[in-house]
Amino acid sequence: MYFTIVILLATLGQSLGQTLTNQSHLSQPCTPETSFVDIVLVIDSSTSIDRAYYQAIKSFIKLWASDYSIGPNPNQVQFGFVTYALWSSTYGTFSTDSANSGILKSVIADLAYQPFNDRNMFDALTKVSNNLVSTDSNSGWRENAKHLMVVFSGDSFTGPDWRSLASNMRTKFDRVVAVGLTPNAATNQKQDLIELVGGDASNVRLIGDSSGLNNIIPWLESHAC
Repeated sequence: MYFTIVILLATLGQSLGQTLTNQSHLSQPCTPETSFVDIVLVIDSSTSIDRAYYQAIKSFIKLWASDYSIGPNPNQVQFGFVTYALWSSTYGTFSTDSANSGILKSVIADLAYQPFNDRNMFDALTKVSNNLVSTDSNSGWRENAKHLMVVFSGDSFTGPDWRSLASNMRTKFDRVVAVGLTPNAATNQKQDLIELVGGDASNVRLIGDSSGLNNIIPWLESHAC
C-alpha cells in the first residue's frame, strides 16, 4: 500500500511539473530574438513611388531585419522577396535569401526599381506561390514556422484580377498585412488593400510617405509573433 502511494505521488509530481513547464513555455512573451517565422515581402517597385522612396524602403527592411536572428534554424527568421511593377521579380528563395544576415543584406541591396506605372499584383502573387510557398525543400519554406506576408503598395493594382489568387494565398499564411505607401494608396486602393488582407482593416496601415516607415516596425513585429 505504501509503495503504491509513493508511485502515485511520483507520477502526479511528474505530471504537474510537465504542466507547469508547458504553461511557462506558452506564457513566454514573443520577442524578435525568439521569433520563428518566414516573412514574404511583396514590394511595389513602380513609379507610384520615386527612386529615393524606394531606397528608403530598402533601408527600412534592413533596419527591421536587424532586430531578428536571420537563418533557417528554430527561433530564426527568414525573408523572401517579390517586387512588382510592369512585371514581377523574385530574388531566390528563403534558403538562398536568408542563410545569414550578410546574404540577406546583399539581396535587399539588389531589389530593383522599375520605371513603369504598372502594378501587376496577379503576377506578384503568382511568383509568391510558385517560388516561395512551395513544398519543394529547396524553397526553404518551413512548415512548422509562422508565416507572414506583407504587401507594400503605392497605388492601384493593374493587370489581371488578383482576388482569387489572394484568397488562396491567405490560406498559406498565418497573417497577410498591407502597407499603403502614398496618398494615392489611401485614396485609390484602401478598400482593395483591405480585401487583399481578408477584410480586416486593422491589418492595413496607410503611412503616406517614407517618414512613416520606421514607425510601423513594432506593428509588423507584432504580426510576426
